[in-house]
This record gives sequence, C-alpha cells and structure tokens, in this order.
Amino acid sequence: MIFSKNKIPQLLLILILLFTLTNSHAQGNGRLSGKVVDRSTQMPLAGISVVVQGAPAGMTTDSSGSFRFTNLEIKTYNIDFTGVGYNPQSRYNIVVGAGNETNLTIELEPATESLT
Repeated sequence: MIFSKNKIPQLLLILILLFTLTNSHAQGNGRLSGKVVDRSTQMPLAGISVVVQGAPAGMTTDSSGSFRFTNLEIKTYNIDFTGVGYNPQSRYNIVVGAGNETNLTIELEPATESLT
C-alpha cells in the first residue's frame, strides 16, 4: 500500500483545499477600487453612482468619495459614473486582473446649465 491509513485523511484534506482554491480563482477574485473627486476642487464626492457593466450590482461612493468592488471576474470592464450636479463619465476597457487591485481616480466636472 502506498499510503498508510493515517495519511489518507490528510491527503483528502489537501486535495479538497486545492480544489477549493482553484474553483474560487476560476469564478473571479478581481478587485477594483477608486476615488471620485471634483475636477476643479479635488474634493471627494460622496453619493456618486458607480456601475461596472457586467457586475452583479453597482454602488455609490462613500463620504470620502471611495468605492470598491471585490470578487469580480477577471476580464475587461466598462464603468459609468453619474451624480446629481455633475457631468456623467464613462471609462472603457478597464482591465481587472488576478492578484492586483485595479485602482482608479475619477475627476468629474460640475454640470453647467445655461439660462437662455
């Protein structure tokens, strides 16, 4: 016999652990984070809607203008930023890879309204 009886449970545990790690990597473990600021003042913008196209859900920035998506599939995304009083902005072909967190800084311009 190659393995003794007391080594078989350890071998099974190792195989289960390897399967779990491989399976979770295939489902996606990409991370995307960033901060949204006012272009002219560089002050953080809270309540800005951040939508990663193809992700299960969007979110809004927190009081420091920050956002963070975790467990994204490893691929390229388009991201939309919208907020009351600001011109919408989109970023295209943002690569989310394995291991490193993709970090963005988004500068939104205040919307100008003409009174004519």
